Amino acid sequence: MRRALPLVAAVLGAAAPALAAPAGAPLEIVSKVLTDSYAARLETLLCALPDDIAHAGEHLRAQRPGLPAEDLAAFDARVGSATPALLAACRARVAQALAADEGPAAHYAERIHAALAAGLAPRELAEARAFLSSPAGQHLEAQRREADVQALQEAMPWARRVGPALYAELSMMLRAEVGPVPGVPAPEPPPTAPGRARLRNAGRIGDECAPFYPADARRRGEQGSVVMLLHLAEDGRLTGLQVESSSGAAALDVAAAACVGAYGQFEPPEVDGHAVASWQRLRWTWRLTE
Repeated sequence: MRRALPLVAAVLGAAAPALAAPAGAPLEIVSKVLTDSYAARLETLLCALPDDIAHAGEHLRAQRPGLPAEDLAAFDARVGSATPALLAACRARVAQALAADEGPAAHYAERIHAALAAGLAPRELAEARAFLSSPAGQHLEAQRREADVQALQEAMPWARRVGPALYAELSMMLRAEVGPVPGVPAPEPPPTAPGRARLRNAGRIGDECAPFYPADARRRGEQGSVVMLLHLAEDGRLTGLQVESSSGAAALDVAAAACVGAYGQFEPPEVDGHAVASWQRLRWTWRLTE
């Protein structure tokens, strides 16, 4: 999280959601526009991953000058392919956390809704709605994002709670998609597990993970199955992930890791009546339904 904070000034203006107002009551519309903009700023902040990801190959060249150029080139290509999908998975994960009832977006919405209702007459709200949907309103909103520090500061305790688990998931996804680092032997999972783990929420995880289906992959008609090796701790927590068999699309592989990390609830296998850590295989299929 410390690496991302210096990027705040640079990224606050990066996400500029369209402010065209839909039909409806002006109070609800103006409140939603402002809340969506606030959520977009938090999403951009949390998903401003360090530049080191994009420059991983450069660091390897400096640290291990004897590595074959073709290995480094292949590593660079894998990093470049995985990074957009990783960011898309991060945004989906943060959007899901923001949408929670106890999330900062809900708190912000309550505050801004009450402030608008108390401070503006219906006529003024209608004018605000029209202004926010105009080019001048969009320009003002972009400027406001750079200066609205207080709301982001209030969200920092939430970000500190969400961040560690989020970045742990992203780290697993990145390792799963990029694969072994040149010059560093990849860890080999045990060939057999002491028993099969059970996915406790198998009946509903498909619906929960539907928002993770990458929009670009949908447009391109991409679908397929990815087989993942999951390392589960004794309490069922997911502590490691590798892609054993790709779906053929990096975005789908990362999205599968994202949704399993976000929603998977596992019951670990037992040996002699005691839960044990293990590696498990899980096949995840992305299928277009339209």
